Amino acid sequence: MVSEWCYFHKALSDDECDGLVSYLENSYKYQDSTIGFREDNKVDEEFRNCKIAWIDPYKEDEVVSLLWYYANRANRDHFNFDLKYINEIQLTKYEGDVVFPGKYNWHHDVDWIHTGCFHRKLSLSFILSDGYEGGEFEFDSGLPQLPSEALQKGSVIAFPSFFTHRVSPVTSGIRHSIVTWVEGPKWR
Repeated sequence: MVSEWCYFHKALSDDECDGLVSYLENSYKYQDSTIGFREDNKVDEEFRNCKIAWIDPYKEDEVVSLLWYYANRANRDHFNFDLKYINEIQLTKYEGDVVFPGKYNWHHDVDWIHTGCFHRKLSLSFILSDGYEGGEFEFDSGLPQLPSEALQKGSVIAFPSFFTHRVSPVTSGIRHSIVTWVEGPKWR
């Protein structure tokens, strides 16, 4: 691994971001977000307050191609992980509210207890909106933080899935993102 993280500044235009959000919101239904990796996942709005829509990778060739393009570029230049496939794609919507803000507290993206053959290895987040307050993507204090340009609409962030990160509270506006995890053989 060469880098802790990488980003692609303004990888998508404003029009591409807006079109993607509009298309996905019209094609998929939001649901409450949960915490955990099992069937008994629970809603805990004090920990994670956002809406999610699961995007079907078998129906969305263009979205999957876009995700793979940036996953492969990031992996080639920064991580050199053994990656096999994109398992899940999530459209996430954080709605701003001063009293009960949209957020996702400190977490990592790997299910270390998973008994299958694969682990999430590379996480990607596509920032699809602007005009919101808060909602910064942050790594825990042991890692360098992303520069502000990495958090702008149209930018793509890539990082190892085992790094602890969060989305800080969104106090006004709406923050949209697409997140995905590229899996490979289990970490050793």
